[in-house]
Amino acid sequence: MTFERRSEYMARGYSYEDCAELPDAEIDNIYEALCKLGHDVEMVGDIKALVERLAHDPAPGWDLVFNTSEGWRGRAAARESRVPALLEAFDRSPSSKDPAQSAITASPHSTALANFPVFVKPAAEGSSKGISKINKITTASELEPVVKILRERFPEQEILIESFLSGNDVTISILGTGADARVIGIREFVYGSHTRDAAEDFLSFERKMTSRELWPYYRDTEIDMKGPLTAKACETALAAYRALGCRDLARVDVRFDCQGQDGKPYVMEVCSADLYTKGPGS
Repeated sequence: MTFERRSEYMARGYSYEDCAELPDAEIDNIYEALCKLGHDVEMVGDIKALVERLAHDPAPGWDLVFNTSEGWRGRAAARESRVPALLEAFDRSPSSKDPAQSAITASPHSTALANFPVFVKPAAEGSSKGISKINKITTASELEPVVKILRERFPEQEILIESFLSGNDVTISILGTGADARVIGIREFVYGSHTRDAAEDFLSFERKMTSRELWPYYRDTEIDMKGPLTAKACETALAAYRALGCRDLARVDVRFDCQGQDGKPYVMEVCSADLYTKGPGS
C-alpha cells in the first residue's frame, strides 16, 4: 500500500493547507479492512519509500498495489502519476488509474468560458486548496487581481478560469471497471441559509476543511435515485469515468449549470486518489 500520511508531513514542518489532501487515520482503516478480507498487506509509504523498497527487491511478490498517493511537490498535474509510473516501470499494477489517466484527471485544463460570473482556481489542486471567497468573479475588474494572487500562491501551475456553475452540486461514487462500472452512492450539497456563510454557494478551503459549522447541508439517503436530475448526473459521471479509462473505484464531482430540470451537468473532477479523507466532500 502506498500513501502519504498527513501527520508525518505536518511533523516535517508543512502546513495544514499543504497537507489537506492527505489521509491520516484513514490509512489505518484501509489497512485493517484489507487484512480482514484476508490480504497480506505491506505498508510501503510514499514514493521515496517505494523507490527504496523496489531498489532492495525489484520483483516483490505483490499481486496489486493499493495506491492512495497524491504525490508531493513539483508540477501539480504530474504529481498523482508518479507512483503509478514507477510501479508500471517495475511491472507492478496500481489500483484505480495508470500514469496517463492520473495525469489527465489531475489536469482539468479544457473549459468553456462564457459570461460572468466566472470561477478562478489552481488548475490541479484538490480539497478546495486555493479556494476562498475571492474566487467567484462577478465583474471584469475583479479578475486580474485574483489571478495574480493565485499565481503567486501556486507558481508551479496554471490558473483555470471557467464559467461559474450555479446548479445542483453532487459527488458520485463509482465502483468497477469498464462496462461493469456502476454508481454505488451519491451525495448532494445544498447551500443556503442554514450555514453561517449563506451567500457562499461553493466549497472554500475554510468551509470544507477547517470549520464544521460552515459545511453546507448535504444529503445522501434523501436523494431520489430515480429522479431525472440524479439520472443525468450519474450518466454523465459514468461516461467520464469510462472515457478516462478509470478502474476499480473513483469519485466524480458533477455540478449543473443552473437550478431546475433544465440544468446541464458538467464534470468538475474525477478523483481516485483523494478518496480517503473525512469531510463534506469525501
